Amino acid sequence: MRNPLLIALFFVTISSGVLAAEPATRPVVLVELFTSEGCSSCPPADALLAKLAKANAIDGAEIVPLAFHVDYWNDLGWSDPYSSSEFTQRQRDYANFFHTTQIYTPQMIVDGAAEFVGSNAKRARDEILAAAKHAKSSIDLHVTQSDQMLHCTVAIKDLPSDRQAKSEVELAITEDDLESDVAHGENAGRKLTHFGVVRSLLSIGTISNSENGFSRTFDVKLDPKWQRAKLKLTVFVQQSKLGAVNAVKSVRVGEISAVR
Repeated sequence: MRNPLLIALFFVTISSGVLAAEPATRPVVLVELFTSEGCSSCPPADALLAKLAKANAIDGAEIVPLAFHVDYWNDLGWSDPYSSSEFTQRQRDYANFFHTTQIYTPQMIVDGAAEFVGSNAKRARDEILAAAKHAKSSIDLHVTQSDQMLHCTVAIKDLPSDRQAKSEVELAITEDDLESDVAHGENAGRKLTHFGVVRSLLSIGTISNSENGFSRTFDVKLDPKWQRAKLKLTVFVQQSKLGAVNAVKSVRVGEISAVR
């Protein structure tokens, strides 16, 4: 998932480019969902994630959805086409962070700090409202595109000075409005729809706890099979080994200007 997409990665001084996303003026909250097409309890959670991601769904907060399809259901009758062992490992890492030995689906995690059953709409709303009260650092994201390549520059500033550990800068590529006709397993005979499906998760850098800023430029190659108009890029900063999310920025690929 990570390997074929990151073409070049190097430090730069921020230079001119096409602004793909203006700084947010409303709270931004990252909502992760660990799910599977092989799990009969997951479709309601998938629907909840899509509902939460709609504009102004939660008192004006911007919800950035990341649906991670895990692979440990794949031997139980249906192999999820969007699943990855990498995403299962991310969920295991969260289990370590939350001091539990169990992983399950559907699991929702808000801003890396709160976890609960992913179909619990009231808990989701409460945790999102709580997370929206915490200020986040700003991310400037400049992106241009040519053919199947995205040329990206990321600049992050004003990170919290009281961070106790280094932070990871991640780039998620997600696709909306995906559908599957499930032939076997617990959801046999159902047409499932998905929103915010993570197609790739890239690590684009690390920030030490003594640094309050970050800048980097890199290229990303898109899979031509993905629906470009349905894709989003999300850059987020999260404490190392998972934990609090300190900054989030998301932009639709279809809104990015092309290089001429």
